Amino acid sequence: MNTNLKRCLMDLFPSLKSMGGESRDIQFKLISEHYDIVDFKNLGDTNHPYSEKDVINEYYFSQSSQTVNAPYLIVKYDKVEMRGRRKVTFAPQYAYIQFAGTGNTPILRMYENTAVETGEFGNNFSMNRIDGWDRPLHPHIQNNKPCLGAFESMLYKASMSNPLEYFALLSKFYRTWNVQSPFWNINDMRPLYSRRDENGDRKRLLTSFEHERLKQVGISVLTLQKYLPTIDISKLHLSRLSYPLRVMDRIERTWNDMFYGNLTQEFFLRARRISAFTDIWSSVYSNMRKLARLNYVYYKQTAPDVTKLEAMVEGATLFFDMGLCEKVKSNWDESIEENGQEIFEALINMSPDRLLDADESSDYRRELLFSNDLINYWMLSDMECAEMLSSSIPYWKRAGNAFKEPDGEMQRFWPEEFVELDKHNQYESGKIAITKLEKQKEKIANEIRHLDKNSVENSILQQQIQF
Repeated sequence: MNTNLKRCLMDLFPSLKSMGGESRDIQFKLISEHYDIVDFKNLGDTNHPYSEKDVINEYYFSQSSQTVNAPYLIVKYDKVEMRGRRKVTFAPQYAYIQFAGTGNTPILRMYENTAVETGEFGNNFSMNRIDGWDRPLHPHIQNNKPCLGAFESMLYKASMSNPLEYFALLSKFYRTWNVQSPFWNINDMRPLYSRRDENGDRKRLLTSFEHERLKQVGISVLTLQKYLPTIDISKLHLSRLSYPLRVMDRIERTWNDMFYGNLTQEFFLRARRISAFTDIWSSVYSNMRKLARLNYVYYKQTAPDVTKLEAMVEGATLFFDMGLCEKVKSNWDESIEENGQEIFEALINMSPDRLLDADESSDYRRELLFSNDLINYWMLSDMECAEMLSSSIPYWKRAGNAFKEPDGEMQRFWPEEFVELDKHNQYESGKIAITKLEKQKEKIANEIRHLDKNSVENSILQQQIQF
């Protein structure tokens, strides 16, 4: 064991300084032989992400300064296994042990390291872009902090008197499973299988460990079953799947939030690129929305026609808000089945920063889908947009049987039909309003003639009329 590591150990475990020389040497020897200390830093050492030019320091630990302000070491525990209903083997685990001040037990944090396996920073399960340290998959560790239980007092005593025992207790903790108090239950780990095919068969998509790992970063089973059969993941480290699949999962869950009611302008812009396109809907739909905002207030006296107008307006709203959204979602789903590998490769080749933004914000997800990398997998062509916006629109589904075809499909209408009905209602409503005003005028005139005989009542009436 080199001198600098001995110095680090004595700073972390001051009891080594008070031991006799022979006892201390035995501690150093046994720790060196039985525990894999992969990195350490003493006070004032330089902490840099690259050990040589363009070669990453896999065990670089990001801190506020490149100069170490507290000694620490990192010990690796390999082949960590525990048994519930079945034996589970975890990825290599790393314990980060840092000096916490004289008389205090060292600070203890626990990690996995994807940089060791991938040779890159940023491809991990924690969305950590600055080093290789990742959240560990262990039932008694959450947010890199262990729930030590009874081990806490034992580790404290060992840190004050017997460092070798401290490392041994950590090894035991990693391999201990307490069914009463885990953050998650290893007995619930299950392989992930595909949906049943037309023959009723399924194939395994992920092992229990892989499935649990991706499930714990928030990727739904439905998303995994939809996307994984379309891509080849055999040559990828599991951590490389996390960013793209998280984004795919968010896209799947928030499609309507991103596009419901937000595609009309885009469709019209694309349709107008076609010289033969005749815009029959935009101005009419604008009038429909205005009419709906006014709640048909001018047409209340023409009930049958108002019902038909409502069926038109709501049908158009459904078409432009939900219909366009459903159409592009259908395109996306078809592209996933046919070109899933291409879409996945487009995502996996994007920068981690870009994917992280898309994971956190629906605005960035929308921007990502509109990018040149992905837009052709879901957006309609200019001609298809023109064709959709040149067609009739079905009446509102909830408008009743009066607007249904014999086969149960809703009847359809053209913008001219709405314009004609709208004008007719305006005319009829105007006639009704004029008739009501004439009647009201005549009533007031009669009241005035009647009250001319009584100056007091006439005075009161005139004040009411003026008011």
